Amino acid sequence: MHYLNKKDGKWDKQSQEILDEAKDGSWKLDNSKKRSKEQNAYIHCVVFPLIRGWWNNNKKEKDPLASIDDIKDWVQSEGYWGYKVVGKKTIPKRSSEATTLEMMTGINNLQIRFAKIGLIIPDPNQQDFIEDKIPVERYEV
Repeated sequence: MHYLNKKDGKWDKQSQEILDEAKDGSWKLDNSKKRSKEQNAYIHCVVFPLIRGWWNNNKKEKDPLASIDDIKDWVQSEGYWGYKVVGKKTIPKRSSEATTLEMMTGINNLQIRFAKIGLIIPDPNQQDFIEDKIPVERYEV
């Protein structure tokens, strides 16, 4: 995959080189933005730790404690960040492969799923949660 940049109607030097070296054929340019650093920080610092805390507090006694990586792998395996086609298989995307829209859709779906069982995952930058004006069950991580 190549990321191309165009500003003021002109391709930057690296993008132009990629285009010049491209083989003949049909090409699809996807203008979707890759997930942001802020989205990545939010899922790793807010979403995953909250789910991990809930998961570990509600697990069966015989089940092992979940790590952040366990939660990350589970979220990916459930397809929260969308899907991609590799060969003839459709597989879940990693968060690093998701667009900003796929990330927000996945976060929203996680919020809905866990709200139904009593875990509130705050929206990014939601000031009332940040300032503890709304009581939220918090877990040690």
